[in-house]
Amino acid sequence: MPHHTDTQLDFWPVLIKQKETMNAADQRQYLGNLIAIATADAVVLMSENAFLAQVCANIGAPPELLVELLENRGSDIELRPLSRYSTRILCLEDMIELAMIDGDVALDEKKVIFVVAQKSGISKDIVLTLIHEARQRLEAAESPVVE
Repeated sequence: MPHHTDTQLDFWPVLIKQKETMNAADQRQYLGNLIAIATADAVVLMSENAFLAQVCANIGAPPELLVELLENRGSDIELRPLSRYSTRILCLEDMIELAMIDGDVALDEKKVIFVVAQKSGISKDIVLTLIHEARQRLEAAESPVVE
């Protein structure tokens, strides 16, 4: 088997697409969609705040944006789709995970999720699949590991 030198592999960075950073408008909308879930039951739990802070960091949004949106309880955000389809799916997954922090997706939370999905061009069947997958991940995380 031939040995490759570093110079022979210099083309790889060109082939590996860098994760595009989310623009400020999408960051605001992404977090706003999540805050709509967190506030759907009128109580924002500490665990929900921690999840929101983690998502804020993951999408590269400034923490001040999250603080501003939480202070306004997302009141200035209309539920709208994000610009990229893949980001829409990720946002829905995060919305579902956030909704499940307290154990399951409540009716008011489901309504918000389905509104965002509909506006994003994502079918009810896909949303139900995402919810089912999130439940499976939650159950797997809660199951004791047998060795």
